[in-house]
Amino acid sequence: EDLQQTCGGRLGRDLLENYKGASFEARIGSEHPDAITERDCDALDALSVGVNKENRRWLLGPGTAEVSAFLRKIPPSLRLEDVPAVQFDSVVGRSSEAWQLWDLLYEHLAGQRRRLGRGVTAGKLLYAKRPNLIPLWDSRVRSHLGVAHIDVWEAYWCFLQDPEIRRSLEDLRRLLPKLEGPRPSLVRVIDILAWMN
Repeated sequence: EDLQQTCGGRLGRDLLENYKGASFEARIGSEHPDAITERDCDALDALSVGVNKENRRWLLGPGTAEVSAFLRKIPPSLRLEDVPAVQFDSVVGRSSEAWQLWDLLYEHLAGQRRRLGRGVTAGKLLYAKRPNLIPLWDSRVRSHLGVAHIDVWEAYWCFLQDPEIRRSLEDLRRLLPKLEGPRPSLVRVIDILAWMN
């Protein structure tokens, strides 16, 4: 109830309007679901990360074909909460296309500033392309959920398999003030709660 009162009404609007990340969904390049674009790289600024010039050149140049080949194998409409247990490993497990793409991005973001971390940047780029499937992870999420990066996708999936938690997140999403851009996914609602708390 406290969370519902916080997220709904004036307080929720004030908190979200002062939360830089609230503009992220409106800024990503959703018109190109199977390619990382200049717009996606610029949008990461809303989540307090950036892509340096060298990595941007790779993402928008030599790396484009390899990244897009992975993205084409991950349906844009797929939602983490809808992934059945028997498909978890193949969809978001460590042998999945999504995980392999995260590994590829992580490998090529080696020059990112240490404070921000290439793992965080890789995850946020992936989230930009598959916002219903890939959870965001950073120091704030880690401190609130107590989950290491290697386990965060599974932890979010487990949360979303619990009918009561899922219902609560759906209720909170309905209470979030309408902001520019698409309605946030349930994985994004968890991230917003971590940042608003």
